[in-house]
Amino acid sequence: VDGLGRTVQTNEVGRTTMLVTGLAHFGRTHGVESFHFREVGSSSGLNLLFDRFFFENDGRVFGDRDSRVRFTADTWGTPKVDISGCPTVVSRAGCDIAPLDIRDPERRLTLLSFVWPDQQQRFDRLHAALEIASTSPLYQVPTEADAADWIDAQLGDVADEPVVVFHSIVWQYFSQETKDRFRAALRRRGEQRRAPLAWLRMEPAGAAPDLKITVWTDGTVVEDDHALATSSYHGIGTRRI
Repeated sequence: VDGLGRTVQTNEVGRTTMLVTGLAHFGRTHGVESFHFREVGSSSGLNLLFDRFFFENDGRVFGDRDSRVRFTADTWGTPKVDISGCPTVVSRAGCDIAPLDIRDPERRLTLLSFVWPDQQQRFDRLHAALEIASTSPLYQVPTEADAADWIDAQLGDVADEPVVVFHSIVWQYFSQETKDRFRAALRRRGEQRRAPLAWLRMEPAGAAPDLKITVWTDGTVVEDDHALATSSYHGIGTRRI
């Protein structure tokens, strides 16, 4: 009964297909080989471990070939996206207004309980991702923080090296004031930095979400609101726009 009072809190690992699509584009287009990864609305932080999953599409592969979280050819859409050139993660961190620590069995159960009961593949992927996170030295519980404050502080602290800021299906939960502060922080930090800063987001665009990217390099916007891909809301069927 107590669970009925909780807000919905998911951590959909299928959305990493959109993340990898955007990262590969960022790497190829802007000559980026490694980057610092920052995610807002991270929930339990599973997608921060995206490079511990396996992705295969159109003859190209990325990630851990032995991973139990697998996105093979049948999980992608057409036209095919190019996942080649995905850069290496140097550091990773996330925040959430109500993070879940998957090391707590009750929190793990909370995540699993929000998967629709008829979607066995989603359940299996989430369960596999939880197992990866529970044994990975890279796993970290996201920081409990306001998204705008946190990203501003993170971008102020990280070295002047490539950074990707990512979020997926969280924008509608931010107040207008938070959205304004978030955009302002990205713009200000982007103008201050020499190395590429990418704002990558998978957010609603009508019947389906799309993936957009904005990039600052040498303090200037060099790619603005570029729509790269679309997919289902759970990330399956990712295809090029």
